[in-house]
Amino acid sequence: MLSNQGLGWGAKIGVFYGSFTVLFLVILFFVFPEAKDRTYLELDELFERGIPAWRFASTKTAHQSQLESQA
Repeated sequence: MLSNQGLGWGAKIGVFYGSFTVLFLVILFFVFPEAKDRTYLELDELFERGIPAWRFASTKTAHQSQLESQA
């Protein structure tokens, strides 16, 4: 694609790779969950409850609810 003898895209190859990058970033956002400050048990609970990956950060688990009720 970069060769002038082949397709001869030259600098336009950035549009090709950039479009794939944006596509996969959007997919990544919706498929891979936010695991920051979560234990493995909390992540298991969220997966078992069927919470969408993009809502992991804002969803309270049973463990968090239990800690809040004790305080």
